[in-house]
Amino acid sequence: MKADQPAEVEAPAPAGDGPSVPVLAPAKLAAQLSVFARRVQQQSDLDGTLAGIVRAAVALIPGCQEGSISVVHGRRQIRSQAASSELPRVVDALQEQTGQGPCLDAVHTQQTVGVPDMAHEVRWPEFAARAAQAGAGSVLSFQLYVQGDTLGSLNLYGRHDGAFGEESEHVGLLFAAHAALAFAAARTQSGLTRSVATRQVIGQAQGILMERHQLTADQAVALLIRTSQHTNIKLRDLAEQLVFTGALSPVPPTSDGDAAGSGRQPHRLLRQAAGPDLPLGHQTEQGWPVPTRVRPAAADCTLSVLLSALFNTMSSTR
Repeated sequence: MKADQPAEVEAPAPAGDGPSVPVLAPAKLAAQLSVFARRVQQQSDLDGTLAGIVRAAVALIPGCQEGSISVVHGRRQIRSQAASSELPRVVDALQEQTGQGPCLDAVHTQQTVGVPDMAHEVRWPEFAARAAQAGAGSVLSFQLYVQGDTLGSLNLYGRHDGAFGEESEHVGLLFAAHAALAFAAARTQSGLTRSVATRQVIGQAQGILMERHQLTADQAVALLIRTSQHTNIKLRDLAEQLVFTGALSPVPPTSDGDAAGSGRQPHRLLRQAAGPDLPLGHQTEQGWPVPTRVRPAAADCTLSVLLSALFNTMSSTR
């Protein structure tokens, strides 16, 4: 057998329907965890890494039949990802709906949370009753964390009560430590990839504006930023729209039925978005003030109107 191939794992039988949860020899477990670490490192993105973690957990942890990962977003919101089947999707959704359950406790307060018999669980009565009805017999959740950062939890499911034993918890703790490191590394790499992609698309949009309207680099970036603030659209989304379509969304109608900006002074619309650092001639033409903050009422001023105003302004001042 090659060194990077794991020894065969005996599939654990559900409690009551076969032999007890098998005990893995230390050498066999170490070999399997090593293979898992190498394989999950080969994943190209965060979603692939999480899916690989769940697949390996189902294969390696005694008693586990299904799995998922609860991911912490923004340190407050928790979402289920990489569910192996419909059962973990339903049970994870029940925890989000009721605000209670073993996976949430594992994320927030404890390293490991076990539910040996969901039908008789009393810690989370509303969740437990609905989870048992959905088909969950046992649950074992492990907190996924690295130094100074809780990433989420690894959630293991059995369809029968008593699916997990002491060996399940022992192997699960070792597995969760490897999984947390892989998760953290993949998340860091994903963030770097997104940052590079965002800079690229904003740079492309900047170049389009510079060429199309003879702006300097700073002027183009300033226009994109302030327009993003006014329209309440993310800067990257604005840039992608311009880069990938060559056009922008139609101007939304105002409350009086006119298109945003129609009948308004284009210099004022442009000045509200561009601010004082764009040298576009008369900054306070006809007494219009230069705003220091974005006004909510200006949210209907889209980039289409601003660019048109910019082009007209530059043409009139040449």
